[in-house]
Amino acid sequence: MNKILSSALLLLAGVSLFTACSDDNDSNPTLPKLPQENAFQLNTPAFASTAVLLAESDALHFTWSQPAYGFPAAMQYVLQLSVTGTFNTSLAEAEADETGATRADYAEVETAFVTPEASVKGSDMARLLQRICLWAEDAVPATQTITARVLSYINGAANVDSLYSNPVSFTVAPYYVELSAAEPVIWYLVGGTIGDGAWGNASDKIGTSLMPMSTLAGEEYDKVKGTGKIGYTGYFIASQGFKLVLVPGSWDEQIGQGSDGYVRNDGGSGNLSVPEDGYYSIVFDTSTDCDVTISKLDATPATYTAVSVIGAYGDWDNDVAMTPVSTFDGAINHDWWCDFDATAGDTELKFRANNSWDINWGASTFPTGFGAQNGPNIPVAAGSYRIIFNDITGTYTFIEK
Repeated sequence: MNKILSSALLLLAGVSLFTACSDDNDSNPTLPKLPQENAFQLNTPAFASTAVLLAESDALHFTWSQPAYGFPAAMQYVLQLSVTGTFNTSLAEAEADETGATRADYAEVETAFVTPEASVKGSDMARLLQRICLWAEDAVPATQTITARVLSYINGAANVDSLYSNPVSFTVAPYYVELSAAEPVIWYLVGGTIGDGAWGNASDKIGTSLMPMSTLAGEEYDKVKGTGKIGYTGYFIASQGFKLVLVPGSWDEQIGQGSDGYVRNDGGSGNLSVPEDGYYSIVFDTSTDCDVTISKLDATPATYTAVSVIGAYGDWDNDVAMTPVSTFDGAINHDWWCDFDATAGDTELKFRANNSWDINWGASTFPTGFGAQNGPNIPVAAGSYRIIFNDITGTYTFIEK
């Protein structure tokens, strides 16, 4: 989530292949101050005429007009939701107060939008309301009035105030949400040197063209937002570029190459690349806009002709072959995938190389983890999954189908 100041925008500085966001302040114009309030129109949503049942709502759709800055601008938008009609104290401010004395009156939807529209899942809105109001399970009101407004800002522009839309109110029927720790935010790699090299970023391309990054051993993740450092290690070809994307099927949230460093949500950005063929680790701190580090590995990892899963579902005597992800010339594969049916019930499994127990990986966590040589059996909940495994780091991900 972008950190936004009400009077100015800060742009992270980038210095080299190992640094983060591009800083082009020298070329940025000094922009005139503009009125903040009611600077553009948030339309009254179609659902505003009735109380929306959040438990039954797939998505609540909002649209607004583009602010008139008087010059071409690459704008980003943040949807803000208030339970009091005021926007004095944000949820981020309240949750940063370890004493618990600060109470929020509004929250920001954590996705930044690049077009003048947004859809918010009913479940996501219910969770935001629970975080603001902290209702007891037996004290959730039958209805709750929400006031929405949109914050607009120009990505990378200094000396210009953020603009706000007019407020629009509507009513929802909330429900109680147990506030467990948020799942870590995961981004994906896509590009000519990723997977099959086809640049496919749709959800059905996960594991073939679209590779999920993973959590990192020893790292801690924000319990509310799920932000922290994620990574990927593999073989990269210098002549083939790639990008990072957040949402499968969408290019709205992406990280690419700018003129002086890495940039986020710039549809005109170039592809990321490495200076020479080889093994690299990519680390992205998702608590920032685009703090990405690309580091070359000193050692050459072992390669395997086959990787499979084997487990209790087949009395530990029935390997399910995994498919190598990299299928284009010049690639050295270390990522594997398979579809796995565990609908018959909970089970346990491990990964192994070349259909032998000489090299095997296991861990005690599900649906993600870090498999170690001769580690414990991986507990798998009943369901149908696509499994993705990296034989360099031992990281695995079970994606429910």
